Amino acid sequence: MRNKKIMLLVAVVMLFAWSSVAQARGNDRGHGDGPNIEGRGPGEEAIQEMHKRLGVTEEQAVQLKANREQQKERMKSLKEQVKEKRQDFKEALEKEGATEASVEVAATALKDVQASLVDERTRSVLSVKSILTLEQYENFNEKMGKKRSREGKDGKGRRQRPGQEDEDRE
Repeated sequence: MRNKKIMLLVAVVMLFAWSSVAQARGNDRGHGDGPNIEGRGPGEEAIQEMHKRLGVTEEQAVQLKANREQQKERMKSLKEQVKEKRQDFKEALEKEGATEASVEVAATALKDVQASLVDERTRSVLSVKSILTLEQYENFNEKMGKKRSREGKDGKGRRQRPGQEDEDRE
């Protein structure tokens, strides 16, 4: 009975860890109309085009660029931490004599870093929202929603199941 509980806990934690990491990682194609230096995210041309479409002022553009740079650095650090904690978790699972308690410590550390990723994304969105006017922000969300639909995503960054878009519109 105890082994069944441990295996169930391990399965649940692995599923959570895998889905969170997959969500955080995104896809390998990047997120825009051209890769940036790291191959992810929109290129400078795509950013300039979006600013033009939204009617972003020069002051807003400077603030948005500073926000992007700050967020990129923080996200890089957090993603490295997730990678380390994921490895620690894997080692805890594979360790001979692993117990529910020993695995839980590693799982909690991984979940904490993943929660920090979510917190950072939230801060970034709120920062962008504070820089843009309400109309600009609404237009930005609308354009990003259309882009996600073209990429086969559900507006929350997740891949859609076939026919899902029809279900969501009803």
